[in-house]
Amino acid sequence: YIPPQAGYLAWLDRSALGLGDDPAKVFLKKGKVAVMRGLDFGRQGACFVRVNMGTSSDILSQIVGRMGKALE
Repeated sequence: YIPPQAGYLAWLDRSALGLGDDPAKVFLKKGKVAVMRGLDFGRQGACFVRVNMGTSSDILSQIVGRMGKALE
């Protein structure tokens, strides 16, 4: 992850995670985290998920933890 110069959206490269064509469903089902499928924003987003980071650092920590558990 490379922090943006401005904004509150993170584009996370999930290409090495083996989550299939719809990683957003995996994160929602296994981690209870709603992210957007990068492919929904164009072909160049195919290897990414988009995370809205416009929240508190406590909630962001929970999000990251849940996403990690979804990968176990």
